Parts: sequence; C-alpha cells; structure tokens
Amino acid sequence: FNGGSVVAENLARWRGGRWHSVSDGVGGPVYALAGVRYDSCIYIAGAFDRVCNDGGGPKAVSCATENSPLNYRPTNSAARRCFAPGADFTGADDGSVWEPIETHDVGADAKIRAIAQFVG
Repeated sequence: FNGGSVVAENLARWRGGRWHSVSDGVGGPVYALAGVRYDSCIYIAGAFDRVCNDGGGPKAVSCATENSPLNYRPTNSAARRCFAPGADFTGADDGSVWEPIETHDVGADAKIRAIAQFVG
C-alpha cells in the first residue's frame, strides 16, 4: 500500500486526513481486522506467515522477505497487537509488538477471511 508519502506494508490506518503505517508491517495480505476495546488490542487475519516488529536487527526491504529472527515472528495468518489505553494504534515507539495467534491448525497456506468478536 502506498498512500502518498506513507508506505504501509499490508496494513494502514486513516487519521487526521492522511494514511499512517501500522508498525513494521505484515508478511502478506490482511483480509480482516477487529478492534477489541476491553483489551486495547487489534486483531488481524489474512494470508500471511509472519508479523514484523522492530527487533533491532538489520531490516529487509519488505516484511514478506524479512529473515532476521530479531525482526519478525512466524504466524499462521492471525495475530494481535495490544496498545496502552488511549494509544493511537500506530505502534510507533509505544513498546507494543505483534503477537502470533496460534490457537488454530489450518495448514501452511491458510487464508482467514473474517474475524468475529464474542462477548458473553
């Protein structure tokens, strides 16, 4: 995704009349996103095998080609990122990181197209 002067790798947000990247990106398409207010997390799902965080190692050009274990965590098409209450969800300098969600066994080529929130 290229929103003018902002390059966002498979995940972006619109705020204040312009696009913003969300962290260091995701290694494939994101098909679903859910924000959960009670735990201050955003959940993503799609067709990706990694989520990228700034771990301090040399960075690849793209999250999809990142090979430094300092900078990415493998996942199976679902992840979450939790923020401090009141954060703006950019992931910039707030200490939050992407966490893989490994509660499903859907195979290496998984594509998750929807997320639902259950409160009960």
